[in-house]
Amino acid sequence: LAGVPVPQMLDALLSVADPQHLHFGSDWPFTPTAVCKALSDALDGAVQLDGTLRTDVYRENALRLFTNAATLRRTEAVSR
Repeated sequence: LAGVPVPQMLDALLSVADPQHLHFGSDWPFTPTAVCKALSDALDGAVQLDGTLRTDVYRENALRLFTNAATLRRTEAVSR
């Protein structure tokens, strides 16, 4: 997720995508900090991101994705 995909775009995305595959990102430091904060504040107010889904989108999904990618790279390097 980037920008302010609420409410229509976020509804559409959640209707076709696995929520465990979504994570929030910004173009910081190229996008000013105040703008990044405003974008994340808009997502904070999204009723679609309730319960653990908000935490998943902000943190957990990315950790799972990047941890798996790092583990795969280490495994491939060892097997060479």
